[in-house]
Amino acid sequence: MMSAVTDIQKIAFDRLPPDEGIVSPVSRADETPDPVILPTLDRIRDALPGWAPGKDADPVQRARNLLTIAAVPDILQDGTG
Repeated sequence: MMSAVTDIQKIAFDRLPPDEGIVSPVSRADETPDPVILPTLDRIRDALPGWAPGKDADPVQRARNLLTIAAVPDILQDGTG
């Protein structure tokens, strides 16, 4: 098992988006999704504008809800989720 320090040392911080930026891509621009998952991605894209938790009146909770959706592909791509 790797230590947290070793894990942190492996992060290429120079390749991460800036902290003050608003863009954090889930995949590379040249990466195409697996055709098997395209219908699921299309369904999520189409449903997201009307998703009730994404319209929560509390802006903090709304952000948490939307960030949860954004975290799912990251967790799945990591292979540990």
